[in-house]
Amino acid sequence: MSTIVRNLFVAALLSLAFMSAAAQPVSYQGQLRSAGNAYTGLADLEFRLYDQLAAGSAVGETVLRPATPVEDGLFQVELDFGAGAFDSGARWLEIRVDGTSLSPRQPVTAAPIATFALNGNEGPAGPAGPTGAQGPQGPQGSQGPQGMQGPAGPEGASPFVLNPSTGRIEYTAGQGLFRLAPVSSGAEVTLGLAANVASGTGATVSGGGVAGEPNVATGVGATVSGGRGNKALDTAATIGGGWGNSAPGRLSTVPGGTENCAGGWSSWAGGTNAKVRPAAAVLSGSCAGVSPSGDGDGDEGTFVWGDNRAAAFVSTGRNQFLVRAAGGVGINTNAPTTNLHVLGASPATAFDAQLMIEGDEQTGAVETGGSIAFQGHDGNIARVWGAIRAVKANGTLGDTGSVMRFYNRSAIHGLRETMRINSAGTVFNSSGSWAVFSDERLKKDIRPLEGALGRLLGLEGVTFRYRDPDTALGASGLRTGFVAQQVEQIFPEWVGENAEGIKYVNPIGFEALTVEALRELAERQDASLAALGQQVERQQRRLAHLEMQIRTLAANSDSNRSSRIPVVGSQK
Repeated sequence: MSTIVRNLFVAALLSLAFMSAAAQPVSYQGQLRSAGNAYTGLADLEFRLYDQLAAGSAVGETVLRPATPVEDGLFQVELDFGAGAFDSGARWLEIRVDGTSLSPRQPVTAAPIATFALNGNEGPAGPAGPTGAQGPQGPQGSQGPQGMQGPAGPEGASPFVLNPSTGRIEYTAGQGLFRLAPVSSGAEVTLGLAANVASGTGATVSGGGVAGEPNVATGVGATVSGGRGNKALDTAATIGGGWGNSAPGRLSTVPGGTENCAGGWSSWAGGTNAKVRPAAAVLSGSCAGVSPSGDGDGDEGTFVWGDNRAAAFVSTGRNQFLVRAAGGVGINTNAPTTNLHVLGASPATAFDAQLMIEGDEQTGAVETGGSIAFQGHDGNIARVWGAIRAVKANGTLGDTGSVMRFYNRSAIHGLRETMRINSAGTVFNSSGSWAVFSDERLKKDIRPLEGALGRLLGLEGVTFRYRDPDTALGASGLRTGFVAQQVEQIFPEWVGENAEGIKYVNPIGFEALTVEALRELAERQDASLAALGQQVERQQRRLAHLEMQIRTLAANSDSNRSSRIPVVGSQK
């Protein structure tokens, strides 16, 4: 039997019917009751004889009767305490049930004592003689044996109250409460403050509660483990503790904290003032004032964690994972330095990234992939100011090319793409140019470039193929460019080296060099043209002189011809 039941046993002596000889078994009948009701079942019984009501010495042998059947409170056993157990002295019977002594001991009636007289009785007394003179007072005799034990008093009150019709057991002490209420499909268990309530079938309030702020579990199988002022209101809702939390959503959970509301089915709210919207308006508790979701199960599947701030942190939809942490969220770090700080081993490849963003599109359609958006607030309006997307370049299934797109918002066009990098490494942008800061106020040691044309002409352009395209970001096929070692001899500032010692070319200031080289070329061309102009001018002057000489010669030739022609006239 359990300890609780054993402590409730009360034994009452109904009768003692003894046999005629002390060495023969004694038949004992008794009754067992539990909380005022007759007990039916098995009981481990132990019987001992004593020579006094209390304390005293044991007489005879101890009689054990384990697993004695009891029916409607009644039982009967045979007792044999051994020879010499009964003499002229008084005897008291001590009974133990499941190791617990029943008090007080039961007196043994005169029937067994009478067996002592079977050894021979004195005859009848003769007639009384005359009264003699009174003699001197004799010495005080020894104290006589203790009188018979009086009848047992009424049964004492148990601290537990049993409702026979419902089977509910309840114990209260001041503001404390223990209540076990069996129902058809479970039990309602309530502990802690007397005002705590576990009224749902199979519901449990296992402790906590203070005056004016009891814990309540009204949902079927709902649980409130402790704390104060907590309410688990729907089926299998659970609150671990804390203060003033509510779980009106089915299968919802609040582990602790304060003023949290798990209003959606299978939702979770923890920390401080974390709110998952319920299906309908709640008029009291931590969900009061939270706008309902408008559907039948609230923001189901939503997780909300709120840091220690007074303002409510409320969900806006189903299946959300929301965290408000003013000190930052750390993954693999306990000292976040930003809103989200991810710490992990340095990735060996691009696919070992500490943060992976994956689209859930499985059809292989074009433009499927992952993206990052950057949002800010303009007054009370949230706007996406920029975004980066890495997506498939075409709709072909399998491992195809990709495109990384960069978006920015403008006042005229809103959010639109402004730059693109394709899988071949080609970069496109909407302006067609690249800008660097060039304000004179930012610079010092400004000097003109000299010898730009000669230096540029010292470079040797070549065509080539990479031995291993993977070492050059997968650049394959016939290429056009420079050789870093040759460039380094003329423009050492253009050449760098990676950790593996591989040289690369970065033509810093190429535009300025080109402009100055063109300027030198133009100056040379201008000088050459000036020289040519001067030469042409000289040729033109010489030509004019020659033309003058020719005209003069022609004039002289005409004059000479005229002087040699005879005059034509008549002759006599």
